[in-house]
Amino acid sequence: MNTGLTSLYEAGYNRLMQIFGTSGIRFKADRSLLELAFKCGLSVGATHRRVVVASDSRTSSPAVKSALTAGLNASGASCWDAGLLPTPALAYAVRDFDTGIMV
Repeated sequence: MNTGLTSLYEAGYNRLMQIFGTSGIRFKADRSLLELAFKCGLSVGATHRRVVVASDSRTSSPAVKSALTAGLNASGASCWDAGLLPTPALAYAVRDFDTGIMV
C-alpha cells in the first residue's frame, strides 16, 4: 500500500471512529461535511477496490456523494453509483462489490 495513502487512511479512520455512531456519520451539511466525505472516500478506497455507493433523498446527498466518490476515485478505487436506494437494497447490491456506502 502507498505510504501516503496509508497515512491518509489512518488519519481518516481515527477521525471517523470519533464521529461514527450507530446510525452512521451525522454531521451538519456544510463544507466540512464535504471535506469529511472526500477523506472517507480516500480512506475506504485505500482498502477496498470495488465500491458501490447509494444515497437517500436528502437534498445534501448529491453533493456528499460527489465528494465521497471523488475521494474513492483519488485513492484508485472503482466506484459504482447505485443511485437513490433504500439501505436494504444497497445491502443486497454490495454482494457483488468489496463494500458499499450509503449516503
